[in-house]
Amino acid sequence: MLTRHGAALLAAPAGSGKTYLALAAAALWSRSPAIALVPAVLMSQWRRTAARLGIEITIWSHERVSRGRLPELLLEKSKERALVIIDESHHFRNPGSLRYRHLAPALVGHRVLLLSATPAVNRLSDIAHQLLLGVRDDVLGPFGIPSLREHLVNAKEAHPAIATLILTSPDTSIGKPRRRDHRARAEPGGPLASACAVIDSLVLSRTPPVAGLIRIVLYRALASSPAALAGALRRYRGLLLHAGEALASGRTLDRAELRRFIGSAPDQLMMWELLPCVSTSSDLDLGDLGPIEALLERMREWAKSPDEKCRKLGDQLGNGLRTIVFTSARETVRYLRDHLGPSPIAWCTGAAAGIGTTRMPRDLVLGWFGPGSPNGGPRVLITTDVAAEGLDLQGVEQVVHYDLPWTSVRLDQRDGRALRLGSLHEKVDVIRFDPPALLADRLRQVTILARKRALPRRAGLVGATARTWQWRDRLAQAAEEWGRIGRWAAVNAESGGVLAGFTIVIAEPNGASRDLATMIGWLDRDGHWSEQPDAVDRALRTIGQSAPVTEPPQALLDGALELLSPIVRARLDATRASRWARPVRGSAAARLIERLNRLSADAARARDSSRLLLLERALRFAARGHTAGEEYLIQVLLGLPDSLAYQRLQHGPPAEADPLPRVRLNGLIVFAPVQSGIMAPAVSAMGVHLSSDC
Repeated sequence: MLTRHGAALLAAPAGSGKTYLALAAAALWSRSPAIALVPAVLMSQWRRTAARLGIEITIWSHERVSRGRLPELLLEKSKERALVIIDESHHFRNPGSLRYRHLAPALVGHRVLLLSATPAVNRLSDIAHQLLLGVRDDVLGPFGIPSLREHLVNAKEAHPAIATLILTSPDTSIGKPRRRDHRARAEPGGPLASACAVIDSLVLSRTPPVAGLIRIVLYRALASSPAALAGALRRYRGLLLHAGEALASGRTLDRAELRRFIGSAPDQLMMWELLPCVSTSSDLDLGDLGPIEALLERMREWAKSPDEKCRKLGDQLGNGLRTIVFTSARETVRYLRDHLGPSPIAWCTGAAAGIGTTRMPRDLVLGWFGPGSPNGGPRVLITTDVAAEGLDLQGVEQVVHYDLPWTSVRLDQRDGRALRLGSLHEKVDVIRFDPPALLADRLRQVTILARKRALPRRAGLVGATARTWQWRDRLAQAAEEWGRIGRWAAVNAESGGVLAGFTIVIAEPNGASRDLATMIGWLDRDGHWSEQPDAVDRALRTIGQSAPVTEPPQALLDGALELLSPIVRARLDATRASRWARPVRGSAAARLIERLNRLSADAARARDSSRLLLLERALRFAARGHTAGEEYLIQVLLGLPDSLAYQRLQHGPPAEADPLPRVRLNGLIVFAPVQSGIMAPAVSAMGVHLSSDC
């Protein structure tokens, strides 16, 4: 995948060893420097693993990328092509984020290996945005898919061709502990009902979507703990006071202040850009200050003692199992730490970590729950989702979701800390606290999780539909069971058809050929072609159940080729069309082509052959699909005056030549009652011999 397309997404399940596979790729590509972009919390773990394996690699954090700081090898002045590994790549699913905008242009020309057990978070387009960091939008053109982005935005399910870009594996239990699920729910009394009543009565904002989003944030904090709601109310009170001061001085409220209060909720619930802009300070209702002050004081009092949910957790922890407790609020971490004593409780947030009231380095705290966990020390780790991704916590034998995230992806990430290869235990208990009924009706969180749980299935990442991504591996495994079959064979079967495989190749400037795409599909006797895994699997099962495979008569081969030739021609046409597809009218690429055509006309009138050659290469680049980084470069070119645009084009992405694609026939298996000659003899419509390229 890296050789053919320049990028690949490894979407294997949590805890299945993606770090080791990525480092193996770095070792294999040792002729190129390797860079791993990982969440900051995972940097030390990556360094230890790479050092233990003796693999040289630069480790860089996502957070530094967000601030616009990139490794030297990715800066424009460096021409060396690197292998860039992006761990937890779903953090780069939003092309509007700072980290995406900083990284995408820097990846142009480099190979990209994406790692994520959960690439589809909110929508199928999440997968497209990650892949486009390394592949061009027309990468699946030979399969009749002109735009990868449009396909994953509009399709109900992914085309099997996506398996040429994404690698996964079954979530096998081999080497992993067994999972035991439990559900829990606490129903606090009067304080919960009265707090809900106050939140219900708040005006919050004259813009309904903004008001609804703020209310959800408050409900969610209440579902976590009284301390979490107190923290949310305190922050919102500060926001209102800031809005009042802005209004008094005639200034507008900075929309970023509202986003900081809401936190990650927009990314989980909706696209922030769809919310109407908050144009004035008075959009937030300052009349809410009084009720908020009163409710804040009550929550502070309530947080001084453990509520029913906290006591229920304490009872569960009485089993003595080494446990990790996940919560979405840092205030809840401290609330539980203070009320679950007296034994020392380990804790971790994005800001700090410690045991009991003593702050300690995060790595040291997490080390108590890793694969080499000592017998003594703390038995309980309370953490925010900062510890939900990538960490090896194989010492844990019980996972508690004290409050629920907005996505099933986050639930899977949390569970994956303990349900992973190398676990020290035969089974792991997973306990989920659902919100109280009063809040469940308002949050609809369980419903949202169920809906988003279906998204990976739609994408073909889990369950039975994972065959979409895994079927090529299964095909190879099935073929091994029957021994080697020649490049062409006949199978005695009642129904006629052809199992065919062919590859579209193009010539490289050095005379070698490069594979663009390989098709494997079933062609029935009526000429209907299908690359769906089910159709191919049925053909494979027929081979396994039929009489021995034989050499096909020439008549059958001729008939099979005649049936196959329209399919091959259509794929060749699709390949050519995808490499010169007309960009969408008004798009940046279309505007660039218009400008390049104008500049070419000027250069032709001036008889400037060097500029004409440069502009011709630029037109070839502009007319085809682009990576996300190349799309950013096009935007830059459009903003430059002509003289600077010429200079930039001289150092821009190299325009690929446009050689004529050819087809290599990899093999044919003809299905027919051979003795009846169900496929009539015919002269091959391709006019070639099977032993040569066609």
